[in-house]
Amino acid sequence: MDGCFSCWYCLQRRQERVPTKDTAPEQVSKADLPPPPPLQKRSEQEVQEKIKSWMVFVHPRARSYFESVEKCEEVLGQLARLTDRNDDLILGDEDSCVHWYGPVCDNGHAILSLLKPGHIEPCHAYLTRILSFMFATDELYEKLMPLPKVPFRMSCGKPLCVFLGHVSAAEADEFPHQPSRSSLVSSTSS
Repeated sequence: MDGCFSCWYCLQRRQERVPTKDTAPEQVSKADLPPPPPLQKRSEQEVQEKIKSWMVFVHPRARSYFESVEKCEEVLGQLARLTDRNDDLILGDEDSCVHWYGPVCDNGHAILSLLKPGHIEPCHAYLTRILSFMFATDELYEKLMPLPKVPFRMSCGKPLCVFLGHVSAAEADEFPHQPSRSSLVSSTSS
């Protein structure tokens, strides 16, 4: 792993290597994957430590979107609680996936329940879109936002991988698991 990943420069260098349409592998079905190892939960102290370490990387667009720092930390807390204590979805090893142990939608992709500012009911959003909104550099975010409102491709091809370094800018219209109109969930960029 190169770079310190404690500054925007190093994080941007990592995201510049994101696969594009020509290099992204085919996505694999959830049914084709071996079951994940049992979740090793973080203690509440570990959750708080992970929130603190991830807050450094939250992009200003996400900080301004949430009504308060506490709301942003709530989302990060969900991410910390629903991924394994040995994994880091922001700073992890690029050769390893980070498995999502939280809710999934009809098409088998990770979703997260969140309360959008100004709304009284929580909604579900594709986790790959939330991660990109919260952590991606401006350059990567601009490449991703024009794509259809479906989960972003993962360079590893695994629909339940939530490692930010695996988010791909590949065209979503090639996505083999397009959800039906009834199974679409809202996105944080709506």
